[in-house]
Amino acid sequence: MVTVWFEKGKLSNVIIRLPDSSFQKLSSYLNRRLAQYQRIEKFAGPQTDIYGKPLAVWAVKNGFVTTSAQPTEGKPITVLWSDRLSRN
Repeated sequence: MVTVWFEKGKLSNVIIRLPDSSFQKLSSYLNRRLAQYQRIEKFAGPQTDIYGKPLAVWAVKNGFVTTSAQPTEGKPITVLWSDRLSRN
């Protein structure tokens, strides 16, 4: 499932939900594709998802990409892209 938000006519957030069976492939893909970007979760202190799992957060060119750093069995994997200027 993909959900998008617009703020003042501009894309501000995208949420992608995938089945938990996708975790390893998604994690590998994000780590490879976002390797040039800084992971910033260590600077914000420990943050967790709604299931208590640690987050992985990248500061990318036009925003932030956030997802769970560990899977939760039976629960979907969520990837959030947020625009740097988003107020949501």
